[in-house]
Amino acid sequence: QLLQALAAGKGIDLSGVVVQGDLLLDELPAQKVASVQGLSLEDRRVLEGLNDEEVHVIRGPFVIKHSRVKGTIVNRLKRGFLLITGPVVLMHTNFLGLVDLSRTVFLGLVDGSQARFEQESYFVQDRFTQGAMFTEGRFGPHARFHRSVFDGPAIFRGADFPGLTEFLEVVFEQGANFSRAAFHMGTGFSGAHCRGKCDFSSTQ
Repeated sequence: QLLQALAAGKGIDLSGVVVQGDLLLDELPAQKVASVQGLSLEDRRVLEGLNDEEVHVIRGPFVIKHSRVKGTIVNRLKRGFLLITGPVVLMHTNFLGLVDLSRTVFLGLVDGSQARFEQESYFVQDRFTQGAMFTEGRFGPHARFHRSVFDGPAIFRGADFPGLTEFLEVVFEQGANFSRAAFHMGTGFSGAHCRGKCDFSSTQ
C-alpha cells in the first residue's frame, strides 16, 4: 500500500503505526532528471550533475515517526538515484530490518532523531542537501555513510554506534556534531572533509 501511494506521487505521513513487509523503493517508476516537475531553481542546481541519470522520485514528505517497521526499507539501485523531494522524518521509530537508503538525494531535511536501527543501516553515496539529524539515534551492527555529502549540518549528538561504523570520504560542508556519541567497535573517517566545525567533545 505504501509503495502504491509513493508510485502515485503521494507522500506518506505515518505516526504510531506498525509497518509490515518490505518497502522496495527501487521499484518506483524511473524518469530522467530533466523531466521531474515542480522543482525549485535551487533544487535544479543541486541536481545539475545528474542530468543524464535516471531517478526514482518520492514526492512530498516521507514520514514514519513513533512507529515500528518490521520489514526492510531498501533502495537497491546500482545506477541512478532515489530522489526524495520533501522532508524525511524517521524520529522515535524502531527499524527491525535492514535500512538501505544508499544513492539517495534528500532535497528536504532528514530527521532520524532517537531512531533505532536494529540491523544494518546504509547511507552510501547520499546527498543531504539540507543536512541531517540523528540526535541520540542508535545504529545496529554496521552503519555506513561512505562517500556521502552533507550540504547542511550533520548532527549525531549523543548517537550510539554499537557496531562497525564508516564515515569514509564523507564531506561535511557546514560542520558536524558528534559530541557525546559512542563508537563501540571502531569507526573510520579516512578521506573525510570537514569544512565547518567538527565537534567530538565527550565522544567515546
